[in-house]
Amino acid sequence: LEGSLYVSRYRPNKDTLRKLLNCSDSNIIRTDKDDNKSEDCKERKELNDENKIVETKCILINDIYQTINVQCYNADLFATFKSDLNILKQQKFVFDRDQSVNSCCHNSTHFYFAHGSCSRSDILKTSPSSMIYKSANCGIISKGKHFTFIKTHPNCIVTMSFYS
Repeated sequence: LEGSLYVSRYRPNKDTLRKLLNCSDSNIIRTDKDDNKSEDCKERKELNDENKIVETKCILINDIYQTINVQCYNADLFATFKSDLNILKQQKFVFDRDQSVNSCCHNSTHFYFAHGSCSRSDILKTSPSSMIYKSANCGIISKGKHFTFIKTHPNCIVTMSFYS
């Protein structure tokens, strides 16, 4: 992201800029912590421990690069999750030896997707997080579809989807 922000009498600070910035359209979401303490400013989108998607933005203030965390309010139901640079593949739910499916019904309105290495107990202990996203897909099928991401650990992401 490049550009200039012109202000008149107010000096820009991180809180002001955080309100002006939006998350990118990238559907790649990291689930691990960035332990790299280098001086390089890296932009990344991650699912934090509060199950909220936050994107780190790099900004230049007075010739110094700084980072700002911006909360994302839009997400892609079919996001790609990465942990330690590995893609967390969508799990199959196996009901018997011959049959497996991509999602599992919780009740008549809620169903789950799981990504990574999730155990049955990881999936069963999930409940909707406080951050709810609406499907950006405009198709008739997705009308009214909402979803939430639940990180049970960095290698297990459960997506709970439901209709309103």
